[in-house]
Amino acid sequence: MRTKFTHFSTKPRFRRRSTQRASATVTVLIFLSLSLLVVLALASVAITQLGLSRRVGERTIALSLAESGVDDAVNRLESTEYKYTGTASDTTLTSTSGWVMLYEDFPSTTKPIGSFRSVVATVPGRDFVRKVTSVGKTVQGREVTVVSLVEINTRRIGSAAIMADGDVDVGGGATVLTEPANLHVAHVFANGDIDMGGSSFVDGRLEAHGTVIGSAYVPSVSNSPRMLFPTQAETDAELTSYLTRSGASNPLTTVNPRTWRFNAGPIPILAPRYINGDINLQNNESLVFIGTSTTDVIYVNGNVSLSGNASITNGVRLVVRGEFSQTGGSRYSVIKPPLTNPPIITPALIVYGGSIYGVNSNSDATTVSLAGSSGSDSAGLVWAYGGSIRVAGGSTFRGALVASQPGADVGSNGSYNHRYPEGLFFEKLVPTQANVAHTIEP
Repeated sequence: MRTKFTHFSTKPRFRRRSTQRASATVTVLIFLSLSLLVVLALASVAITQLGLSRRVGERTIALSLAESGVDDAVNRLESTEYKYTGTASDTTLTSTSGWVMLYEDFPSTTKPIGSFRSVVATVPGRDFVRKVTSVGKTVQGREVTVVSLVEINTRRIGSAAIMADGDVDVGGGATVLTEPANLHVAHVFANGDIDMGGSSFVDGRLEAHGTVIGSAYVPSVSNSPRMLFPTQAETDAELTSYLTRSGASNPLTTVNPRTWRFNAGPIPILAPRYINGDINLQNNESLVFIGTSTTDVIYVNGNVSLSGNASITNGVRLVVRGEFSQTGGSRYSVIKPPLTNPPIITPALIVYGGSIYGVNSNSDATTVSLAGSSGSDSAGLVWAYGGSIRVAGGSTFRGALVASQPGADVGSNGSYNHRYPEGLFFEKLVPTQANVAHTIEP
């Protein structure tokens, strides 16, 4: 019979349990380490995202500030002068060296948002385009720069039957019609209000920066952009140019009207010509102004008045330094150029009214008084630089009327008929609304 032996291990019994505990501990530590790494990674991502979000927010604010600078420049171009260039600086917004500070709710809240600095510059070869470079800067110092091209809309002098810096006010009513009738371009534009009377009708558009009363072929427009007529500096420069073009410095082109005798029939006056004194035509006295071009200048350093059956026929640019008055059965008309393409500049009567923008200047003063036209005669363009225009009630006027002095009006002493002829053309442009055409971020 085989004997069984029992073997006993010499190792302690608790060794396996100790190893299991150590393995569990290591596993827990590894899990905790991995969890910590995940938490740290997530925290790092969160911090990164928070910083990125803060930077994006700062950049957004800076961009908005830069765009505010562009808006400020557009406003300056529309309300000040289209030739404006320079750096925005408005002390009411606490600006320093061109930097304009903006607040959350100015002036009730003084917590700053940031500032902008916009610079307006010309664009070579493009008179009515401006380059605006605007920098927006937050209170934390974040900056964004934008560059915009701003296009300035224009309106041609004489492109409407009536244009005024002040009001257009016609008592009773009026008919403002295009010749021929199917063109519908006998517009009336004003920086003030337009009141054409209850029974008036305009074969075009009534458009005012203020309010409009009257009927028109095209729907009327109120609160339209202002027309920026020539400034004092531009007016002075234009007057000096006309004086030079008239040959005032050349004795051969200077005439003293007191030596004239008008009873021999129409007297032709050849431009360029400088006339030093008043022209007072009465009864059947008549003058004809002619030149080689419709832009040749005859400059009258005084007043011009017509009464009775007197007449002036104008084929050039007649510049009157004083006032122009037409009464009774007198007649002022232009030699109408033929319709061509490109068009020929229409002869014009430009009246400065004595003191222009000076201490004696008065926009309410009547610089031009018109008795209307006879037959189919056209008065071409009549432009009052230094005062208002009045048309006699019950008359018929053919041509375009412009009153450009600040606050100057165009009106009548009662109802009248206004005819706006086809082909009337003048080379001067006035700016109106500025629009941002293109914006880039460098």
